[in-house]
Amino acid sequence: PRFLPPSPNLTRFGLSLFGSGLSGLGKVAGSQTLLSISGLNANGARSKARIGTQTGGDCLVGFAGRGSLEVKNHAELECVNTLKVGVGAGSTGSVLVIGQTGDPTPLLKAKKLCIGATAACGTTTGATGDFDMRDDAVVQIAGDVIVGRAGRLSADGVLTATTVIIEDGGVIELGLTPLTLASQMRSARDAFLAQPGTLTLNGNLSLSASAVITIDVTSATDFDKLIVTGNSALNGKLVLNFSNGYAPKQGDSFRFLSSPNTSGAFANVEIAGLAPGFQFAVTTSGGTTQLVANNNGGATTQREQLRVLLPLVRR
Repeated sequence: PRFLPPSPNLTRFGLSLFGSGLSGLGKVAGSQTLLSISGLNANGARSKARIGTQTGGDCLVGFAGRGSLEVKNHAELECVNTLKVGVGAGSTGSVLVIGQTGDPTPLLKAKKLCIGATAACGTTTGATGDFDMRDDAVVQIAGDVIVGRAGRLSADGVLTATTVIIEDGGVIELGLTPLTLASQMRSARDAFLAQPGTLTLNGNLSLSASAVITIDVTSATDFDKLIVTGNSALNGKLVLNFSNGYAPKQGDSFRFLSSPNTSGAFANVEIAGLAPGFQFAVTTSGGTTQLVANNNGGATTQREQLRVLLPLVRR
C-alpha cells in the first residue's frame, strides 16, 4: 500500500491497520486520510492488499472524520468482511476504483458493501458515503450492496452482488467521464463532467420509495445504460439529465434499463436540461425500460467545446 498525501493525520489521527481489519480512515473527527493502492511491481505483479480475517475485522472508510480509499492501476484490494463507506455521525467516506479497459480482474472484493447511513450495517445517521467506479472498473461483492441515506453509488463497469439495494435517501448514478486523452485535454472544469456509461449488474436491483437513479443523455445514441442480469424492483425517482446541448425529437427512445424480470414503476420522473413542456412516457416491456419522447424537446444546455492548448513557440 502507498499512503498519500504525507500528513500528520497519518500518524496522529488517521490510519490504523490491524491484522483483523482496517479501522479508521479518518478515525478522529476533523482528520483527513487517504489510502491509495496502485500499480504493478518491478516484476509486473499486481499490488495487493487483503484486510480482515474470517473471524472479524471490517474495512471502515470515514469513521469519524474524512477517509478516502483509492484502488487503481491494476492493484487489488480484498476486504474479507464488510466494507463500510461513511460510518459515524458527521463522517465522510469515499472510495474510488479506476479500472483498465479490457481487464476483467476484480479490483475490489468484499463480503458486503455499505454506503452512507443504513441500519442494516449499523452506520449512523449523518454519515456520508460515496463509492465511484470508473473506466470499466470491476467490483465483486459476495453479498448485498446497500446504499443508505446520504449514500451515492456512481458506476461505470461491472458490479457483481447478490442485490444492490438503494434505500430511502440513497442515489445511484451511471456514467462517469473516462480518464482518456480526450478528457484530459479539456479544461479542469470540463474534465469531470458526467458522460454516458454502462453498468452491468450481475445480480438484482431494488429501489426504495425515495431512492434516486440518474441517467445522463448527451445525444440520441449516447446515454447511460444499466444492465441487470437478475430481477429489478423499481420505485423512487428517475432523473433524466439531458446535456451537451442535446434535445430529443418526437419519437426518440432511450432504452436505459434492461432486466429479464422487472416489477414496479418509478413513482416520479424528473427531466433536467430541457425547457418546460417536454412530454414523454416511461414504459417497461419485454425486459426493457425506456423513455419515449412524445414531442420535440428544447435544450437548455450548451454543447461542450473541446479545448486544445497548443504550446507557445517563440522565434
